[in-house]
Amino acid sequence: ALLFWLHQNRASLSPQIRSIEFHWSDANTKIMKKGEAFLHSIWEKFELPFEEKTIVIHPGPWQKTLTKLPASHISLFGNVLNETQVSPSDSSTLIAHCKKTKGAGVLFLEPATRSNFQKIASLREQLRELKFSFWAPCLHSEACPLLRNRDWCHHSSPLHIPGRWFSFFSKQIGSERKWVKASYLWVQSSLEDSFQFPEKWARVVSDPIPVRPGSDKTHTLLCAPERIQKIKTPHERPHRGALLQSKHRF
Repeated sequence: ALLFWLHQNRASLSPQIRSIEFHWSDANTKIMKKGEAFLHSIWEKFELPFEEKTIVIHPGPWQKTLTKLPASHISLFGNVLNETQVSPSDSSTLIAHCKKTKGAGVLFLEPATRSNFQKIASLREQLRELKFSFWAPCLHSEACPLLRNRDWCHHSSPLHIPGRWFSFFSKQIGSERKWVKASYLWVQSSLEDSFQFPEKWARVVSDPIPVRPGSDKTHTLLCAPERIQKIKTPHERPHRGALLQSKHRF
């Protein structure tokens, strides 16, 4: 996805950026080797203005390798907290990494379970106390209203999976799964120059909910600083994770 974005935006990239370097860390060296081979196989398919393209593999637990990684312009953590019982030491290591990451910041992406969200939200609270700001999904840097709620923050993106096997299993469970769902946190990289969305924007944190059982009327939940706001579902029926603009402050 990152390579595709760079390819699409290559005309606007600074000519001073002549190299790109990936640092990968995972306990499974075999998977990283396969990923490295795959990445090399598609280099030529993307017209990228880099004279040097490098992949550096760091095998071992992320807690040990993370402290050895150089400062980067973007860090991606995928399915990491999901496989970790996050200790205070782990949190300190992640926060230290957030402090030294520049440019596009740090993105945490996890499967959309309540326990994964709680890990992300707890880390967010620690970062918030240190005056970090966030690009997404949060449009504010106040306390998360879902941290101690029975619901949790996760987002849906439409996805079509072709093939007879997926169609067969979908029929067996009674419905076709057309959405991929995840919880995530995108941490801004700069403490000094933080960005905040205008107050008239809010993040949708629910699908349309019937006002009462059997009712056609629905309401939608929005994330506002330190609280959840309930509104009448707009005509376009936005799904979880969508951005919504209003004439009024949220």
